[in-house]
Amino acid sequence: MLSPFIEIVNLNKHYPLSLGIIDRFAGDVKTIKALNGINLNIFKGETLGLVGESGCGKSTLGRIVMGIETPTEGFVKVEGKRIDELKSKHEIKAIRKRIQMVFQNPASTLDPRMTLHQVLSEPFSIHYNLTRNELDKRIEGLLEKVGLHYGDRKKLSGEFSDGQKQRIALIRALSLEPEFIVADEPVSALDVSVQAQILNLMKQLQKEMHLTMLFISHDLKIVRFLSDRIAVIYLGKIVELGSTEVIFKNPCHPYTQGLLSSILDIDPGLTNHQFRIKADVPLSQLNIPEGCVFQMKCYSTNDRCKKESPELRELTRGHSVACFES
Repeated sequence: MLSPFIEIVNLNKHYPLSLGIIDRFAGDVKTIKALNGINLNIFKGETLGLVGESGCGKSTLGRIVMGIETPTEGFVKVEGKRIDELKSKHEIKAIRKRIQMVFQNPASTLDPRMTLHQVLSEPFSIHYNLTRNELDKRIEGLLEKVGLHYGDRKKLSGEFSDGQKQRIALIRALSLEPEFIVADEPVSALDVSVQAQILNLMKQLQKEMHLTMLFISHDLKIVRFLSDRIAVIYLGKIVELGSTEVIFKNPCHPYTQGLLSSILDIDPGLTNHQFRIKADVPLSQLNIPEGCVFQMKCYSTNDRCKKESPELRELTRGHSVACFES
């Protein structure tokens, strides 16, 4: 059996909500439960799509995998090594070369006062000791990969279009030839035509560089295009996990079915009647109910759902669902 490249074990992330001084003295401290008991493996060379609505914990999971945030409980392993147990600067620097992140808004990750050459030089200056000629050759090769001109290197990063900025953010993440990429909603802020260009580019580079990828999105059509497997997350819990083909042909969790019903060009065999969700029930990580997290929006809720929280169980090989009714 293949060993996972990334292993996420019993991951919880809770944020204490900042309250007024009276509430704090009264001991009325509320907690935002962003992630609750996440167990997930990502295997070498695959793209795992993580899909769910805004506020469900997708980006938080990506930042914890990167080591940007620390979990409340649980841990993340990279090829068997826990990233929270790395102590020396050498170990931390080495892992940074292997795992990189592409953020949702490229403009917020690029200093508009820096030239393109400065932006792309920065990772090399931290991790390598290159001559000017070696550095220029690396940058020229990177720009060529994403269809940008070497002559543009003197422009300020703020002068580029949104699509070009996302290409720059992508090649900066790939500049150190990492093995694993977290892509957090990398095309959500782009026009549809530009989205298609970036997605095709990502798929091409993933194949050429043999990348392992966690692709985070709320758009199932995009996830379907890029991913080998899909994990569906709702209020900080994984509710369904399986191959892309299985998730689209045989969705078993009511939430997954509801997400599929939102796709306008869904397969004719999947009708909206099958995929109904109670849309008028406001929920957040502040008021997660006891039992199943999805119970208040589900038409199939029973007494057991209100008392017990279903765990992921395997229905068929590689296809797991957290639902008592499936």
